[in-house]
Amino acid sequence: MKGSASITLTPLPPRDARRLRQLLGLLARPRLTARHAAAVERLLGHPGWRPLPRLAAVLPIEPLAAHHLCALGIPLEAAFVPESSAAPLPDFRLLASNYALRRRALAEVLSAFGEAGLERVLLVKGAALAPLWPSPALREMEDCDVVLDPHSVSSATRVLRRLGWQRRRCSWGHPSGVSLDLQVATLPFARHVLETAVPHPVLAPWGPARIPAPSAHLLLLALHAAHHGGLRVWRDIADMQLLLEEGDARALVTDARELAARHDGRTALLAYLCVMEKWTRPLSPLLESAADPAVRSHVRLLEHLMAEPLTEFGLYALDSLTPRSPRILPAAAVALASLLPRRGARPAGARESQRDPLWGTIPSAGRLDRQRAKARVLLTVCQSGRLAHYRRLAAALRQFAAPRVFDPAP
Repeated sequence: MKGSASITLTPLPPRDARRLRQLLGLLARPRLTARHAAAVERLLGHPGWRPLPRLAAVLPIEPLAAHHLCALGIPLEAAFVPESSAAPLPDFRLLASNYALRRRALAEVLSAFGEAGLERVLLVKGAALAPLWPSPALREMEDCDVVLDPHSVSSATRVLRRLGWQRRRCSWGHPSGVSLDLQVATLPFARHVLETAVPHPVLAPWGPARIPAPSAHLLLLALHAAHHGGLRVWRDIADMQLLLEEGDARALVTDARELAARHDGRTALLAYLCVMEKWTRPLSPLLESAADPAVRSHVRLLEHLMAEPLTEFGLYALDSLTPRSPRILPAAAVALASLLPRRGARPAGARESQRDPLWGTIPSAGRLDRQRAKARVLLTVCQSGRLAHYRRLAAALRQFAAPRVFDPAP
């Protein structure tokens, strides 16, 4: 599909995978310090360095990496081979335009929520953190996550309909193409996040916008990342880096670990902290967690996903590769790919420029479009000779996956 990341199952050699983790471990941070900038220049200036493939794992933070490299006077092609993926190189003007659309739509919603008397509107993940990045447009995101108290949902939905938003299968859509994921805080940890939230330092003047307390936000990011099986590991690490850079990192980690112990989030949090300890920043003492078999296995999974060649959509499609998959799966995938139409319905207001290279199509595209892409992924996996490897990976992803923190708004 036009604008999609190519499906490749060729793994990186171990040495190249390690170099990729070293490079992105330096670049996966919103602010590049002088020490990290010098380390990037040394790594890319080494006589043995050669450009690496643009794997799917890189795409969520490729705009951020390109931004840092550009600031250092280093072209992106010095780090990554441009021809190694069908996904287009980052277009900073398009990123800025898309962020301006999201910012304008979110400002209108927050203002209307305030006029309607909604007092606690919690922004999480990208919607909350992007305005805190030095360059907000570089923070890749599919939608704006907004969390409400259950009693405020009916008022919020009336406001959204009045502003022209339309309810879709899993989100609310704006005519400009912006998506909003409306969620409610019902579980104990979700209620804790909502009750301890503080006014957003940038967006509060627009309306009742709040952001989770740093320790709760750090645990929330780890749990949300685990809910998605760690499939956006580099973007999640960049978000966590931002929180750790804003204050006392040691105190923040200690508070987050105490919170995780009370809300069954210890394994997910420690897995991410151990990966960051190894590849991005010192966070000791964390070494005692290495003795935990569950944490150890999740760290190995995250390190694999840091250099995974298959797209995020492809990894989601692995749910079909269970041990009970019939032997006719390759033939079934061929038949499905040939029968399904090449195009699904595109939502109103969506534009070609909003294609997501991770999914290979617009995130809210038609179901048939997604099914065809899934069949293509399954066919490629079945013909690659790596079916057993991806079955094991699918099982590991399911084991790592954590429950949702917030519930979808009814």
